[in-house]
Amino acid sequence: MADMLTYPRWISRRVEQIAFEDEQIARRSVSVDFKLPDNYVDVTNLNSGVPLVPLALLAKKSLVAFDLRDEEGRSLPLIARNKNERVAAGTLIARAGTVLREHGQELDPQTALDLQGVASSSPANSAEAVRKAFDPKRSSPVGRRLLARDTQLRNLARDLAQNFLVLTPISDPGARRVIKFAYNEPVGYGSEKLGEAVLTALGWKPASFRWIAGGGGMARSYHCEVKAPENLELIDGMLSAVTTDGKTRTDKSETLGERIHLHLTNVPSDANWVLRTDLRAIRRGLPRNAAALGAAVSATLTAGVVFHHNVARASDTAAVLLVAIPALIGAFLARPGEHLLATRILFGIRTLTATIGALAFIAAASMTVSADRAHTILVTWIPLAALSWLATFALTLSAFLPRVRE
Repeated sequence: MADMLTYPRWISRRVEQIAFEDEQIARRSVSVDFKLPDNYVDVTNLNSGVPLVPLALLAKKSLVAFDLRDEEGRSLPLIARNKNERVAAGTLIARAGTVLREHGQELDPQTALDLQGVASSSPANSAEAVRKAFDPKRSSPVGRRLLARDTQLRNLARDLAQNFLVLTPISDPGARRVIKFAYNEPVGYGSEKLGEAVLTALGWKPASFRWIAGGGGMARSYHCEVKAPENLELIDGMLSAVTTDGKTRTDKSETLGERIHLHLTNVPSDANWVLRTDLRAIRRGLPRNAAALGAAVSATLTAGVVFHHNVARASDTAAVLLVAIPALIGAFLARPGEHLLATRILFGIRTLTATIGALAFIAAASMTVSADRAHTILVTWIPLAALSWLATFALTLSAFLPRVRE
């Protein structure tokens, strides 16, 4: 099992698709194309002779809407947590025993117990559990130092302390298989600081998402596709794999838009994989239309200030036109059935647009509250026009920001 986790050649290809369910949840769908090595031995022997296959490493947290299926779409069992920890512990102990026997040593009971503690540790205690497993002061100083010098074992202990194995029994181990699984994952949108949240809502800053590609190093080839919700587009995407010696392999998307595809091949198994994606509203949609509408309203209010006497004489007609603007904006902003993430990202732009509509309504209302309409228009519409132009300027920035990163 240890070789299966650290030697990537047995998995030919891992393909992952990420789609946003709403503003808080993404659906991650993974297919694993593999053929077990002819000499594969399940050292744990916990499944009555049917080998357990480690398909991936996922962070230790509750899986939501997890689904595991074979090539024909038939449901496969996911090994339960208690047995999963026994498999992880057995994998660590088997690897440690191999290392020590190569140096004429034997694994002592306390070290084996500490390795079990690594497999069963929580994410918060994972670093301490790994430290204890290699601490020569606890027992067998010579043996623990030998284990600590084994890079493969240290990396394996780190991975199994922070993650759990996606394990399923395979009844036909000699055949090439394509196993698929999917699960929901929180995306953490809206957790940024207030200032960053405001910039994102205004469309001046992209909505950034960071994904951990657990198990990417277990495959010779890792491919990932991210799909943007309707009315949004991906403007940046980068897949990075950083090995323990500090070397970095990256792939940056060159085809941005509705979806991006990234991949890396033959990356060392000890790498930490991270995928970063940036989303923004599609420019040709609401951002540009809102800026154009804001400019039209602002120009109308400005013209009303310049020609306030003429507007006062035609007050009924002008009032009707101005009152119609909020109704037009209301229809313009309504988006029934829109994806919730798009609604969140476009919130600031819609708020500014609604504000401009409210300013137009106030301008129309001001024409009915005084006998001296010309003076009222001049006094009232100047600040309304200024505020409208300010909102329009912000919307204009929203129509051009953020830029695609070079």
